[in-house]
Amino acid sequence: MKKQILFLLTLFVFALGACKKDDSTDPGANSDGFYLQCKIDGRDFVAGDNLAYWSTFGSDQYSIYGSASLNGHELVAMTLENTLGVGTHQFAPSDEEKSGWYVTSNSDDYDTYYGQGHGSVTITRKDADVIEGTFSFTPYESDDEVDKVEITEGKFRVQRR
Repeated sequence: MKKQILFLLTLFVFALGACKKDDSTDPGANSDGFYLQCKIDGRDFVAGDNLAYWSTFGSDQYSIYGSASLNGHELVAMTLENTLGVGTHQFAPSDEEKSGWYVTSNSDDYDTYYGQGHGSVTITRKDADVIEGTFSFTPYESDDEVDKVEITEGKFRVQRR
């Protein structure tokens, strides 16, 4: 069930990203000042402009998204309870209320919900329109719960969409 929800969320994110026109060929251009960036196993990942944003998920959660391109083939995201604001929030295995996840360009999905997934997000600003903060987490691959990815040095400033 969790995998189906993750797949549907991913499709939703990519559909939203395709709705806005992007004149920039560099998604990290940050012409609007919004971004999500991190290192994925030591490799730089940058989502800028309309490819980094947050939105509500159902009535009790919100998600922070960053996609590397309009095609939406690579995605870093975090889902939190709506009641969680400024502060540090931990990700742990089997926690459906808070999680960090990563979808590869091959559509393999990794989530802190699986295996020994762990990490945290620190929200430094949250208002009706903008959320800012830092993050790092280690999500595990959903099929075998053994393979993992290290997401480090994450930071974001995202606008509500």
